[in-house]
Amino acid sequence: MTSSRRAEPLNEGRSVKREWAETVERQWGSCGLVATNGDRVIGYLTMAPALLVPRLGSFASTPVSQDAAVVLNVRVVDEYAGHGLGRQLVQAAAAVAVKRDVRALEAIASHRQNSCMVPVGFLEAVGFTIIRHHPLTPRLRMDLQTTVRWRPDLVAAWSRLRSLAVRPAPPEPVGFDPVRNEPVPRPLVEQ
Repeated sequence: MTSSRRAEPLNEGRSVKREWAETVERQWGSCGLVATNGDRVIGYLTMAPALLVPRLGSFASTPVSQDAAVVLNVRVVDEYAGHGLGRQLVQAAAAVAVKRDVRALEAIASHRQNSCMVPVGFLEAVGFTIIRHHPLTPRLRMDLQTTVRWRPDLVAAWSRLRSLAVRPAPPEPVGFDPVRNEPVPRPLVEQ
């Protein structure tokens, strides 16, 4: 087989993906986020509404909720992995989704290593929870209304501060007798 024959299916696949991305962009807005270092792409995330993801229904853990956008892929170049870039991409995707009035992000993930799908462990580490179990491809969700969570140590510190603060008594009007709980006439001129 010649190299040009091998390249044909690859180019055709790229063309299909490009057309899909253009369709999503026309109907919903940008479907991807890209992290760069200079001119080099070091990470990306793709997402779209479930209605615009053609083969999503072939997974046993679907359907995806109607109030959610689907995270299809998150990738970070190996040398940048483990430094929080994937988390930042998910956080940026959540911010974009909130601006589009999307209530949640969902993903069909994989328990298998070396899968083209997003790993379950990564999604759980960045705030997703499994909402539909499956041995190979569970569905996970991140509710965007509740993604801002207090860390336990901050909650404890806040509770301690609140217990130390004493609310002052409300100010009393001039000429008020607190014993009798009534106004006291004031002299017009001070003596």
